[in-house]
Amino acid sequence: MICIELLGMSRAGKTTQKNCLIDRLKTEGARVIALERPKIPFSQFPSAYAFHNFLIDYFQKGISENQDKDFVILDRGIYDRVVLLSFDYQNGTFSQDQYSSIMRRLSDSRHYVDKGFVFMVSPEKSIKRWEAQRAQGLDYSYLNKGLENGD
Repeated sequence: MICIELLGMSRAGKTTQKNCLIDRLKTEGARVIALERPKIPFSQFPSAYAFHNFLIDYFQKGISENQDKDFVILDRGIYDRVVLLSFDYQNGTFSQDQYSSIMRRLSDSRHYVDKGFVFMVSPEKSIKRWEAQRAQGLDYSYLNKGLENGD
């Protein structure tokens, strides 16, 4: 099994590339599964700490349960958590102990990912894409509602 993670800015093309990759791999006969952040609003968790731990558990379990596949593709996963955790810590969302605890878990999880690809676009392009998605009812920013509280 090969695990590939796609990470980067919102609306940078991760999901589009994930879909193209899945189509190509399946055309070649590969057994593929994609895992992405569950569409559960952040506000459903008692704290940012619980939220990050939930996602780490989710991705570890998803990868472990799919060892029989040729490819597991993460649409934001372990490495994405590392980046976002760092931002949350810098913004004072976590204590040093909480940050260290989650970072240890993430470090222990990095071996799951064989290859990572980062997607970036300019902020202007991201905003234009967000406006277009929102007009089509495809915006999932409600998932982060409450994230700014840092509880």
